[in-house]
Amino acid sequence: MPASASTTLRGELTSQWSNPSDILSLLLIIGPDVVRGAVAQLSGSLITPVCFSFGWVAYAFTTAAALAGSGTLMPETDVPCKVINTRSGYVRDNRSWLVGRVLRDCEPVLDREALCIKVYDCLDETARQTSLVFGFKDAIWWVSVIIVLAQLAISAIPWAVYGDWSILLITGAGTLLALITGALPQWKAEKFACRKNSKKIVAITPGNGSRFVMVVRGNGHTMDIEDLASIQSPKLGYVWDGCGYFTKLVSSDVGTNMVLAGGKPGIGDRSTTSQRRRKAIMLKRLPLDFCFTRLICTTLALCWVALLISTSSLKKHSWYLVLVGGMGMVQNALVSAVARDAKTRGFHLHEAKDLRGEKVMNVLMDLERFIPGVAPSLRDEFFPGKLREDEESWWAGDRDKYDTVRFNGSKGDSVSTIVETVTIDKVA
Repeated sequence: MPASASTTLRGELTSQWSNPSDILSLLLIIGPDVVRGAVAQLSGSLITPVCFSFGWVAYAFTTAAALAGSGTLMPETDVPCKVINTRSGYVRDNRSWLVGRVLRDCEPVLDREALCIKVYDCLDETARQTSLVFGFKDAIWWVSVIIVLAQLAISAIPWAVYGDWSILLITGAGTLLALITGALPQWKAEKFACRKNSKKIVAITPGNGSRFVMVVRGNGHTMDIEDLASIQSPKLGYVWDGCGYFTKLVSSDVGTNMVLAGGKPGIGDRSTTSQRRRKAIMLKRLPLDFCFTRLICTTLALCWVALLISTSSLKKHSWYLVLVGGMGMVQNALVSAVARDAKTRGFHLHEAKDLRGEKVMNVLMDLERFIPGVAPSLRDEFFPGKLREDEESWWAGDRDKYDTVRFNGSKGDSVSTIVETVTIDKVA
């Protein structure tokens, strides 16, 4: 290689590594799925501290395209599972990202156990206030806030040392655009689109062949998990009731029990109460909040393009922006995958019972003894075929003979282990 060519190549490499401005524009368009998962994890309140990072430009355009089609912001569930109404026996495939993550994060580490069933009670309002987690702000949320502030501090170094404020401008603009994206009310509308104060007892499980089942007793204090599992389109007006920016107060008469003149229940005039609630304002059959989200996301996509062009014009101190973007990328990746307490997802759960054993049928029978009427729907899921004669007798009510055999461990049948936890409130 001629000396001049070698010198030119060495100079180009030195220039690129000392100021990698060209690669920055490329880095900003990778990793949109990670950004989407991070926003989904932390969304639900006005401030969603997802860091400015590489991938936001591509994410902004995929989001704008999704809103023009299906209209959704939340990602699809990455934990396939089923939600079973234990009273009716109705089974539905879960499509909710939120429900799938709750199941994943509650799953225990198992050894030889064939099945583990954890029974959870939803806490009342008094118990919620004693929770260590206030709202959606847990350690992950606060660490994310600290990283955002650290990014801004690092980007201010070139301004303080060299008088170059371009890195701070780009970082500040990217952070602002990211915060606006997380503050959109559609995240909350989609994430928690369900009826509230549910009294249902539902089971969540990956299905036949899996080793873990969550049984959640609503007790009138939680979201309707069956509703959540089916996910509702943000194009429907009732999804936005009470959580959108563009809503109006309406009055509705709610009928109660029939009452007699003396105030005793019976056949007579229907007692009604007037309730006021916030209802979404519609614009040509679409909620005005949804139209607002479309407009904002399209505007944000154009702003990200402008930021991308500005980034490509950097001539010096680019390593500071690489460091800022790298910190944000790590934060996005960790936040999108990290396990979080169910409280941070809106489920204030208390573990009431832990049933596990080396024989699936034994664990289901112990669940039936603990909460009568709940286990048959799970039995049909895990044993869709014909049961043995002694098992049929047990489920028909003749339990003494089979219990004697399984409690004595005959023929290698293991007895399920019941791990009880100390309750901190009255279990309904």
